[in-house]
Amino acid sequence: MTSLLVLLEYMGPTFDQANQLKSTRRGGGLRSSSPFLVLLVLSTGLIDCISPCFANVIGDFRVDGTYSSDPADVLKVIQTPIGASLSSPSTRLSLSEDLRRISELGVYDPLDLRVETEGPETLKTVVFKVKEYPLVLDIRYIGDTEYKKKRLDTELGFEADQKIFFRPGLIDQFEDKLETFYNSKGFSNVFIEGREGENTDAGVILEFVIEAGNKLKLQEVGFEGNTAFTDKELRKVVKTKPKTLLLFRKKFDEDLFDQDMQRLRYYYQSHGFLEADVEKGSQTLVKNDKRLDVNFEVEEGPQYLMGDVYVEGASTFSRSELMAPLTIQPRDVLDRPKLIQDLQEVRSMYWNQGYVLAQIEPEIVPDPDSRLADLYLRITENPRLRLRNIRIQGVGEAADGSTFDVPLETKDYVIQREFTLEPGEVLDWSQVDETERKLINTQFFESQQAVFPPRLKHGFQLEPVLDTDEADLLLQLEETDTGFIQFGGGFSTDYGPSLNIEFKDRNAFGRAWQYSIGADIGKRRTSVDFSFYNPRVNNSLYSTRYSLFYRDVDRIGGRQFGEKRIGGSFALGRRLSDTTSISFGYGLERVEIQDIKDEFILREPDDINADIVDRLFTEDPNTTSSVNTRLTRDTRDYVLFPTKGAYDVLGVEVAGLGGDNNFTKFSGTFDRFFKLREKLVFAVRGHAAFANPFGDTEDIPLQERYFLGGANSIRGFRSSGVSPYRIVRSRVEDIDGTEIIEDDELLIGGEAEWFSNLELRYRFSDAVQSVVFFDSGSVYEEVGDFDFSDIRASVGTGLRLTLFGNALIRLDLGFPVAMETQDEKQSFQFNFGANF
Repeated sequence: MTSLLVLLEYMGPTFDQANQLKSTRRGGGLRSSSPFLVLLVLSTGLIDCISPCFANVIGDFRVDGTYSSDPADVLKVIQTPIGASLSSPSTRLSLSEDLRRISELGVYDPLDLRVETEGPETLKTVVFKVKEYPLVLDIRYIGDTEYKKKRLDTELGFEADQKIFFRPGLIDQFEDKLETFYNSKGFSNVFIEGREGENTDAGVILEFVIEAGNKLKLQEVGFEGNTAFTDKELRKVVKTKPKTLLLFRKKFDEDLFDQDMQRLRYYYQSHGFLEADVEKGSQTLVKNDKRLDVNFEVEEGPQYLMGDVYVEGASTFSRSELMAPLTIQPRDVLDRPKLIQDLQEVRSMYWNQGYVLAQIEPEIVPDPDSRLADLYLRITENPRLRLRNIRIQGVGEAADGSTFDVPLETKDYVIQREFTLEPGEVLDWSQVDETERKLINTQFFESQQAVFPPRLKHGFQLEPVLDTDEADLLLQLEETDTGFIQFGGGFSTDYGPSLNIEFKDRNAFGRAWQYSIGADIGKRRTSVDFSFYNPRVNNSLYSTRYSLFYRDVDRIGGRQFGEKRIGGSFALGRRLSDTTSISFGYGLERVEIQDIKDEFILREPDDINADIVDRLFTEDPNTTSSVNTRLTRDTRDYVLFPTKGAYDVLGVEVAGLGGDNNFTKFSGTFDRFFKLREKLVFAVRGHAAFANPFGDTEDIPLQERYFLGGANSIRGFRSSGVSPYRIVRSRVEDIDGTEIIEDDELLIGGEAEWFSNLELRYRFSDAVQSVVFFDSGSVYEEVGDFDFSDIRASVGTGLRLTLFGNALIRLDLGFPVAMETQDEKQSFQFNFGANF
């Protein structure tokens, strides 16, 4: 066996470093975050240790020294390719980088990492020799812990299926986590000390001595030193509050109190008090030392107005252009946070012109005598950059937050077609942001949590090319799960409980292909569906869509008939621009009306009702063969939670290419989104559709007629319960079994419909959104029957819950405010997927 790289210890830390290493050891683990990790980057000294006489190539990789860890995790981060020459300087550098990535996994001691080769002279196996940190076998909690072991283990992430290695600094990290947890529960004086317990060949047991102390609850919250604002005004700013509904006292949260001090500083600075400071004031134990009075100590200082603005070093933009984004004018109260936000707009002006290295250094110079604060903008523009290249890199994230390289399943061309910048163009950062927005809308990659507008988890990084006016962009992407297999149950207010199985992927084979195969079996509905969509055939502007389906649905809501459908469709589309596309399709389906309510009879054979009811409510199977075209325009900023833009769909369908039915349908749906505040959005949907029969078809078939009501149209009304009706006679039995003939209302659907939805949406978090809505609309038996007096309307509120895989659950509570006597209410509605 030939040694390719020397042991890292042989590089030898200095005498001072060795002493530091000894002094920072604690219970077998380093207190600091691996001070010798920098030795692993070691590229310079390490590469020189590679013998230049090895001219052979790499044939394979192997990992030696793993016991509790998986060697596959090491192999995943290795980027040196098979077939690379071991005598090549680039291979030496690549192997050095591989060692760095292995060390960043946080599982192996960087002081015991090395590389060796074995095998014949012509084809070598590169062996990565590793030494694992000791495995944490158990964690013991000693003293007045207040909480069970299982709860504390969960806070530390020490789960049954989670392996934790005793790497340097782990005890410190665990101490911090436990202290944060206890503080959040009201134990503000908790004492925690960690140490290494038993240490065997199998691993190490950690011990934490905990003295929780008293759990303090708030009695009163006050303020000291404030004169510009009253205690009542300042209490609205902070979240440390003594009571909830005057019934339950809140625990004292030390971290929340610290955050409130920052909130108060921000509040004062937003009102011109530039020198204001807030610290922890007096704290008094009361009620047998179980409750706490706390105070914020405020030092306000003078209030300043905006003085003059001085600009230095700007040549690309004039002073007036740079002043335009500033919303605070001279002699206005100087809102420092708002001013900083405005200066971000100034920075964007430069970045969007390619000056991404521009430095904007603001300085606020207050004058206590005049109570004016001048603003100095010192600008260093630096060269205007052009894009040289964009490198795409797949990454993963370890449990400790570090990243490592992971091959991407998504094909490069799928990512590259979202780029709006080409090499050689001015590096306009607004185009970089636009590319990021498009990548987020694919839903293929992880986004940052609790950040809105959404951002990619890793995203773009600027890499200027030395001594040139060019720069590269490094795009780091972490893929999310796009495919899943689901087997389980579901429930909706329309169809009740059901069992379902579904195979689905929105990025099949990394080519952005979307497919879904599913079956849903319930008491009221049985369905089997297959669909496939290729948004860019051969990476062109053309798309294809295929579908096959079978549905057997009982009577639901206002539909007094069931139906069985089987059919399929095909569509060919083309992108006309970044926001507009058109498609042409063909559909064929066979429909059998069934389960018709047989309790009703007609008044008289010659009644006008008899004619249309007999034509519509027939159980004879019929076939519809149709062609259609759709024009779509989409300018929404984000697909999942749009805050601005529009989504419009115009459609035309013509049936009559064979089959039993001849009709034409026209439809239009128009969505608009308006951002009112950071998390507050006003959304509007308008929809209208009408159908005309022709040829041998006298009436639009029952299954093609329009019905409104339910979760996707007018909420608060029974599903399909808004419809024109005819009076018929029904057979019913009274309590003694006697048959009675009485009048009944039979919903027959319409040939025209319209509805609108107005929603005010507030987004609490990535997973929870609330809505307040107003819905209205109506259905007409014929196109010419339009009448505003027939409008139905409802108001209500609801929640949107986003679960794993971006699955959206809708809960709505609606109340009709305009309805007809035949309409039925359905206040609560539960459904899946976005309404619009």
